[in-house]
Amino acid sequence: MTYSQLLGVIEHCWKNYFAELIRDKALLQDARLIAHLRNTICQMMEISEEEINRVRQTMRDWFRIVAP
Repeated sequence: MTYSQLLGVIEHCWKNYFAELIRDKALLQDARLIAHLRNTICQMMEISEEEINRVRQTMRDWFRIVAP
């Protein structure tokens, strides 16, 4: 399963399985926005400091919502 497919499954099954775990559905959109960065990182290509900070902020948001 790819990262994009995983996000699709979470979105499709949101109400039944994920609403309690990931209480803010907007985080899925944030995860989609950084998908291209994930691909860049997986290919070991260089990314800007701004993009690194964006990934870090998104991960902090996820952890704040998922594991308060």
